[in-house]
Amino acid sequence: MMSETEAVIWEFIRRDLSPADFEQWVYSHPELEQFWGKETYLEVISSGFVQDGHVYEVRESLREWMERYIQRVCDCVTWESRQVLFEVIGSGFPEAKEYLASKFETVRSRDESSGLVSCKGCQQKWYFAISREFLDYYLLRLSEEQAQAIINDDKWPADFDDISYGPLKTSQTGGGNKSVRSVLQRLRVPLGFVTAAVFLIFAHPSRLSLIIGFPLALCGVAIRAWASGHLKKNAELAISGPYAYTRNPLYFGSFILALGCAVGGGNRWSGLLLLGFFLAVYIPVMQAEAEYMMTLFAGAYPAYARHVPLFLPRLTPWQPDSPGRQQSAAFDRNLYLRYREYRALVGLLVVFAILGLKAAF
Repeated sequence: MMSETEAVIWEFIRRDLSPADFEQWVYSHPELEQFWGKETYLEVISSGFVQDGHVYEVRESLREWMERYIQRVCDCVTWESRQVLFEVIGSGFPEAKEYLASKFETVRSRDESSGLVSCKGCQQKWYFAISREFLDYYLLRLSEEQAQAIINDDKWPADFDDISYGPLKTSQTGGGNKSVRSVLQRLRVPLGFVTAAVFLIFAHPSRLSLIIGFPLALCGVAIRAWASGHLKKNAELAISGPYAYTRNPLYFGSFILALGCAVGGGNRWSGLLLLGFFLAVYIPVMQAEAEYMMTLFAGAYPAYARHVPLFLPRLTPWQPDSPGRQQSAAFDRNLYLRYREYRALVGLLVVFAILGLKAAF
């Protein structure tokens, strides 16, 4: 079981506890110096808890400390109060369904698409719902009072009924653009398969086009792999590695990958189709995700967005004025494996194997 001290620290890291309340709690618990060690304790009490940048840095410092020294009972202690399961596990709907069944037990069902669940690891209660539009799982962290209100009086939180893309409820203002972007976010994978199939059917590769295209596409795969090892979805604002050059290195890597495939295909029109698909779909997706990140990391993202381009990389890595620890973070191989980014390499090899066969025959 998690101790009360650990629970309060995670509450602050998740932004469920205000900086002012956390500061007051820290000063009223001098035993924290022994818990954290003198260096970390001094860092926390000297942070000020006023400027957004300082609060962000102390949150990320404590997150790093907790993940290094404390064995957490489950992943959900690190999640935001409103969380999208799709983003947590970095995969699609079927995997989210399996993950939900393995990590949570149902306490009460409200209807076929929502209910009250309890974490098997820490017994934290969550209200879950399935987006009727996009088939993503949404989770809302509940207090014991809210959970008991559901169990005893069938009283469900009203602010979670109207769910939309992202863990935070969004305004309906400008809903047309958001709706289009959200649809593109969900359809980009199936549309990508259709576009790839059309590209391969009409491709006319040659030995020269393959020799030029494959190394270029391989560079795109390498960029994606590098980016995946620095990304902790919804938990930290990624600013290390390739994220110091562009806010979307995964999409930039995908663009280089698509460009390499377009060259390898040897057909101008199918290549333009491939690149046109990328630009038409992923630019709105990047804009939508930027709005989401602005909400999720309101304290740190504005400064990051001012200095780091949305897509095309800058020439030198961005260094914050008050650097925290994250921008020097090393590549994490476990993150690469967790997001199964190796599938991009497998896909590239399959595509060029098909192109190679077409070139040979």
